[in-house]
Amino acid sequence: MNNPSAYLLESAGKNVNSVGVEDHDFSKDDAGSCIILKADSLDEAAKIASSAPIIKNGGEICVQPCGEMKLWALVADAALASAGLL
Repeated sequence: MNNPSAYLLESAGKNVNSVGVEDHDFSKDDAGSCIILKADSLDEAAKIASSAPIIKNGGEICVQPCGEMKLWALVADAALASAGLL
């Protein structure tokens, strides 16, 4: 199904758990649910994820870049900066 409102997740990401953060290829994994957040980098997003309570309880979080969202965020920041609002 081609959904123009959907944001494709990139396959290269990070797996965050109580042991730490490691690189992970998600090309064969399916996302169960997701939260979209804006971060300056994949490492920053993984750092934010590592503070989630589920990590302390033995869970894990998969952090993946969202290509269209990254592009949108960069464009939005440029527009805000040029308007003197950032």
